[in-house]
Amino acid sequence: MAGGTPIPGRTFNNGFSTVKSHTLTATSTGATGPFLVSVDHSQSAPVNEIDWDIQGSRLIQSFGYEEEAGLMHVSTDIGILSDASLIQKIRNTYNVEILPTEMVAGEKADVTIKVTPEKTGVYSPMIEIPIAGFTFDNETGITENNEPGAFQYLNGTTGNDHPSLFIQSVAWNVSDLQTYKFTITPEDHGELDLDLRIRPLYDDTDVTFASETFTVMGRGNVSVNVVDENGAPAQAKSITLVGEGRVPILQENVPTHTFTNVLNGNYTLVVNGTNDHPSIRTAVRVTPDATALCNVTLPSSLTEPALVFSEGGAGSIASVEQKPAGRLSAAYAENTTYTVTVLGDGGEIGIALELPMRYLMTKPVVKVNGENATYELIDGTFEYFSNKTYSTTNATLLVYNTSVGSNTVEIGFEGDCLGESDNDGEVTIIDALYIASYSARLIEGFETYNYPDVNCDGKIDIEDALYVASYRAKLLDEYYQSMS
Repeated sequence: MAGGTPIPGRTFNNGFSTVKSHTLTATSTGATGPFLVSVDHSQSAPVNEIDWDIQGSRLIQSFGYEEEAGLMHVSTDIGILSDASLIQKIRNTYNVEILPTEMVAGEKADVTIKVTPEKTGVYSPMIEIPIAGFTFDNETGITENNEPGAFQYLNGTTGNDHPSLFIQSVAWNVSDLQTYKFTITPEDHGELDLDLRIRPLYDDTDVTFASETFTVMGRGNVSVNVVDENGAPAQAKSITLVGEGRVPILQENVPTHTFTNVLNGNYTLVVNGTNDHPSIRTAVRVTPDATALCNVTLPSSLTEPALVFSEGGAGSIASVEQKPAGRLSAAYAENTTYTVTVLGDGGEIGIALELPMRYLMTKPVVKVNGENATYELIDGTFEYFSNKTYSTTNATLLVYNTSVGSNTVEIGFEGDCLGESDNDGEVTIIDALYIASYSARLIEGFETYNYPDVNCDGKIDIEDALYVASYRAKLLDEYYQSMS
């Protein structure tokens, strides 16, 4: 029964596929009853590809379900695609890349498949791509090496649960890059598994499998409500959403605004107030098919911590206490702690505070109700200017996972010693040399921000270097005052 007689193929209408007709002769030696003929599960064409005469025969059946009985079964179940590589005897005969453009649920994306054969003479290769989790743009079709390509949209070889896209080529030559392009539309956001199987039509031993998982984005909304510290609507000069690799989305001169159809991800929300209010920078997470509610408060002053953002509902600060940083000294590091009592609906809150830039030398220690908290610190517009001074504005501390009701937020900052320039924790003559080198423009700046400004005149120059040298010579005390 092996071999068979070729019958002209009708599936692709191009002469490259055939269906073989087999004749079985059996002789009975006295037995009675029907013959049972079993065919190994090696049928490699999808059910739609089987010859119409076979499909319509009352004795020979192509089947859709294993439990259906018949005198003869022609199996379309050749194994799921992820098992296909197990039957490949010649490993790594193809280099395969799957390269989609950015995928967004419900929106078209272009997919490019690149195949480079590592063997000579791959005849009538067929690429099967199960269509699951996306739809295929049949009108656009497929290009093969930038030319219209042959393809079929048929039931897959793994059964009828999902149809498959079949791309058919004439032949591949060794090391010749083959490029296929088509368009799909992902059905939902999340992860999309895109599988494919390559099989030469006449070689069951050279089947290979490739799979990639891609992130499909969704779209959501961001609703921003801007108020002053009394809860009244406040006019904002601008409200901007800034995402990495995204064009900023800007809305001007409004007290409230809803950004719609925003790709999911993390964004920085910038609210620029009027001249009477500072600008606020906070963060917002956009999730698919949801609206993030952002209540932004524009306080008139940030000399004390102010609640500038609360997730969902309204919030307020009930009290603020500060452990003073104390007098700057060359003998010990500067440190301060704020204890803020916040009332609100829980979730994410944003606390803004005007503070010296040097407070951010080390990460703050943040606790909520006595427990270490998950937080994010967004720098304000701290800048270093060419006139050797530092500016100080505000930073926003985003605290995550607060509970409903009252929350005690502790924010601890630790800086450095006055006169420190090399960040080694001790003021030495080396610091004086660093400051002198900076004054001579031999170095560009310091990791310790403005701690080298020991006389606190807003500049870092040779005079500061002399002060540090005098301190090390014990001519000045830790406050850089005369010891006499």
